[in-house]
Amino acid sequence: AFHVAVDVPESVEAGTYDLDVEVRYSYRSFQGGEPIGSSANERTRTITETVEVEVKDEARFDIVEARTDAQVGDSGTLEAVIENTGSEPAIDAEAAGDLRFSGAQTSTTRISRLEPGARATVTYDVAVEPDSAVRQYSLGGRVEFEDPEGITRVDEAISLGVTPQAEQTFRIESGETTLRVGEDGDLRGTVTNE
Repeated sequence: AFHVAVDVPESVEAGTYDLDVEVRYSYRSFQGGEPIGSSANERTRTITETVEVEVKDEARFDIVEARTDAQVGDSGTLEAVIENTGSEPAIDAEAAGDLRFSGAQTSTTRISRLEPGARATVTYDVAVEPDSAVRQYSLGGRVEFEDPEGITRVDEAISLGVTPQAEQTFRIESGETTLRVGEDGDLRGTVTNE
């Protein structure tokens, strides 16, 4: 037995398709008196077979929206809206997000059932490392779920970009002071959250 990877475009309808497979192999046949390794008896053969490939109806997923209130150098939440773009419901789906904000962390959220065409919002706790750029980061994910027959499936091809908020900054304006060298005193000013 051998395994061959096949890419199926999203536009392909579910069903059974015939796929022509060409197999080419070499072999050696030995007869009494010929030395081992002789190429005189090496042969190459090519055969073509038709195999059936089944494209199944099943759930598939897209992240249609992602947003976060997390600021650079702080933590917050990230909400992602996942849509079942397939033709079957997903049952007991676990949506695992690979959240890359200048460092990797993975988090998982559970969805009990997601019908075809339906959307669910999943929420993750995220932290953005200090000095990260305010730019779009990749939100990659995978959804592991059961189909209606109870078979576990995985969709690993979902991703979307998300941008963290700018780092929190403050401005301090000094006011009056009663400070003197070697003594206690007061310093009054205004702190502005920018």
